[in-house]
Amino acid sequence: MADKNQSTRNRIAEIRENRGLTQSQLAERIGTSQIQISRLERGERTLRPHWAKRIADALKTSQAIIYGIEDVAQ
Repeated sequence: MADKNQSTRNRIAEIRENRGLTQSQLAERIGTSQIQISRLERGERTLRPHWAKRIADALKTSQAIIYGIEDVAQ
């Protein structure tokens, strides 16, 4: 099961950490809880497009980068 999660993992944590934000700070920016961010990062919740857009906007990046379709521009 870990292999499956690894192959479908999004890049929220990586980008959030690169921006110097905690899960709580990101959650506050998008109006949700730290627990929700944690579950999305770990793949315990499906990253639906409306969440990807809110997170991408808060992190000043694109949904494609959040989903791992495009590389992160540093």
